[in-house]
Amino acid sequence: MPLYNQPYPATYQNPYQPYAYQNDSNGIIWVQGESGAKAYPVQNGKSVVLFDSESEHFFIKTTDISGMPQPLRIFSYKESNEIEVKPTIDTSNFITRDEFEKAIDSLKNRNYQRRENRNGKPIIQRTDAERHDESV
Repeated sequence: MPLYNQPYPATYQNPYQPYAYQNDSNGIIWVQGESGAKAYPVQNGKSVVLFDSESEHFFIKTTDISGMPQPLRIFSYKESNEIEVKPTIDTSNFITRDEFEKAIDSLKNRNYQRRENRNGKPIIQRTDAERHDESV
């Protein structure tokens, strides 16, 4: 006699829930070659990284929201002990700290006289000695 309070038997699995693929290798998914990568199922709108167990390649497989697979991207990798750091800023137009300090010192050593115009705003003029130095 069926139980009327339970809608489904205990072994029923809802067909509308997506199946969660089990991965027991610490997050690394191994496939056998390109054909294994193409056959690996990917959820709609998701991407997955697949490592080739037969060569030094890995694949990125992506599906769109409707589940249509995008072109399989194939990469090769190699072991490296050094990381090359490339500067992202062009430093050819910069000056050194010593050049900067010399420029600041030369500005500090100039003698300026403070005057005000009719509106009360300051006017900075060079002394006669500085004008004479430039004309020589």
